[in-house]
Amino acid sequence: MAAECVICGKAKKIMMADFPLSEEIKDERICLTCNQRLKKMLETRDPAVFRQEQSYFQTMFYQPQLSDQAKKLLDNYFEIGKSFSGEASLDQLVRKEMIKRKREEEAEFEKALDSFMITTESGFEGYRISRYLDVIFEEGMVGSGLSMTFKSFAGLFSSSKNQEVKEVADLISQLKESMKMDLIRKAHDLGANGLIGLDFEVAITEQASTILVSAKATAVEVYPLV
Repeated sequence: MAAECVICGKAKKIMMADFPLSEEIKDERICLTCNQRLKKMLETRDPAVFRQEQSYFQTMFYQPQLSDQAKKLLDNYFEIGKSFSGEASLDQLVRKEMIKRKREEEAEFEKALDSFMITTESGFEGYRISRYLDVIFEEGMVGSGLSMTFKSFAGLFSSSKNQEVKEVADLISQLKESMKMDLIRKAHDLGANGLIGLDFEVAITEQASTILVSAKATAVEVYPLV
């Protein structure tokens, strides 16, 4: 079954190579020619070459075969290309733009943390859950620095010296805190403003050399009752 390039509209025949529109948009495909010219535009250090490839894509900008996602992507490249000086490749400028967006996302996340809610229970008093988004998980491990044999996790704390117990407890606490933050980030990406049923499980290898921690919670959207 033939598919069409979402930029130029060229039909893809059986066994003909095609490529994703971008790393983020893999479901839309482009032909070999558009892929090569797009790559050339992104990697060039010559403004004249960039303008030549830009002109190629602009000739198709109002053609019906150009998908909305392809148009948006090309628009972004053209906008970034306005500051293209020849001193750096367009690819580097795209990376800078991605870094800028990443910083904006981090700032948004930091702001969301101020009102994000977490509980080990099934809900929050005074709040109603409007949406259950997903059950999310995290796993992590850390070396304990010990080399002993225990049949159970409890055996570590009953048999180790006080200082060793404190060091292991601190390691577990740090790992839990890191994993909790990862869960919050996953929940935030889903559009949640709360986590319910937060639960941690801790295990230790028989030689007490590695501590394993797993965490799970349900991402939810909540709002106050009053």
